[in-house]
Amino acid sequence: ILLKGFGPALGDLFKKLAGKPIHVSLDLDSIDILDAPGVGIPSRGGFDFREIKFIAEEISKLNVIAMDIVELNPSLDDNNRTARLAVELAVNCLGGKYSLYSEYLKTQS
Repeated sequence: ILLKGFGPALGDLFKKLAGKPIHVSLDLDSIDILDAPGVGIPSRGGFDFREIKFIAEEISKLNVIAMDIVELNPSLDDNNRTARLAVELAVNCLGGKYSLYSEYLKTQS
């Protein structure tokens, strides 16, 4: 990612995975602490919300046969932010169109 840039590096990876059955393991520790505070080992400089959301949406185009989400620590979470993000990303990885922000906007109208 650092050498090629975010988009090109992921594009190359997803081309190699196209058509193959894949298992997705989403490690929430890989997401920046500002977006995912409720993890065992918080990461400064990890994926931000837009990056991880893009990855999840691209994963949904692949042949996902299994998925796990790891490193959620509810006792460290801030108002369930990380847990809610994990749900959103799981839905997106599996092809659903769910957005916490969109749900929030519905409650405000």
